[in-house]
Amino acid sequence: MFRMTTEMATAMGYDEAGNCAKLLARVDAEALEAGDFRRVAGEARCPRCGSAYRLHPPVQGALWLTRGCDGLVKL
Repeated sequence: MFRMTTEMATAMGYDEAGNCAKLLARVDAEALEAGDFRRVAGEARCPRCGSAYRLHPPVQGALWLTRGCDGLVKL
């Protein structure tokens, strides 16, 4: 699996927290500001689709967030 280095992330405009404001969708930026995400294990199953959360897509603009069927999650 590809892992982005700190130098690569910084060069792409990400801050030390792994966020890039110019890439975040407005709804995702608002969710981050409100703390509207939860922590789950990567192997935990999504209640909507049944797949492991690690198989869901990442959130563009936040290297540490994943978009689950039931909302944003931090693995």
